[in-house]
Amino acid sequence: MSHDDLIRRLRRRAYDPARRHDTVWVPLDWLKREYGDQVRKRFVSLRSRTKSGDTRSELPLAPEPNERQTIETGEAPFFPDSPPILSSANMQSAEPDDSLWEVPLRAGAPEAIAFFRNSPHGPPYSPASLADVVTCEQRIGHPLPLLLKRVYLEVSDGGFGPGPEDGLLGITPQGCRLGGVGPNAVEAYEESREVSEVMGFPIAGGGCTLYWYVSLTHPGNPVSLWDGSGWDYPEGPIEAGIVLTVPTLAEWLSRWSNGQDLYEEIDDSQQ
Repeated sequence: MSHDDLIRRLRRRAYDPARRHDTVWVPLDWLKREYGDQVRKRFVSLRSRTKSGDTRSELPLAPEPNERQTIETGEAPFFPDSPPILSSANMQSAEPDDSLWEVPLRAGAPEAIAFFRNSPHGPPYSPASLADVVTCEQRIGHPLPLLLKRVYLEVSDGGFGPGPEDGLLGITPQGCRLGGVGPNAVEAYEESREVSEVMGFPIAGGGCTLYWYVSLTHPGNPVSLWDGSGWDYPEGPIEAGIVLTVPTLAEWLSRWSNGQDLYEEIDDSQQ
């Protein structure tokens, strides 16, 4: 696939709010209106937001009697020992306003497509400018891979891609930040420069102590998922934290643009 074709495919998925992240959050009250009592069987966890829009903790939902302990929905399985637990019986009373509860669905799920059908389709963040790219490169002391530059310039300043929440981190103050309020990619590079100088540019958070790094020095710019908890700081080699490596940046982006869940490869590699 040419880079031009890849950029077009990335743009189509990134601009679709029902597909721009691996996990899509849909309001519980809307699901209830659309699907009635059957909504309970469509998810295994939910999260709440305050009225100001801040995200609160995601909660696992207890299975109904006689249901399997692991419910296949494309989301993380339910673990009986993970508190706190909500049941469908007490879900109503757990939060007085159903509009504040959100349910996780897999990207492109029919329910997600239906919910976002009339929503604006466009870049999650304004694309970066050439001057923004130059500033980024000056701060990290390395040129970005040409394909990554094109992503920031022609698609969006982050806000889409692998992972349930953020996807690619932005390179400008106005771009995508980790968790909405954390560092952007440039700041993450500078905050852990010792790691960045070995692993490359932190293009996306992976959850907890995980980051996706794109190499700035190796041919093809391989992308590695790196886990800080796997690094025996400070004596051990930084590379010991590598969980998974995709051979090139183009392949990493292409797999995601085709709908592949890159995190499923982690489970496969550990079996």
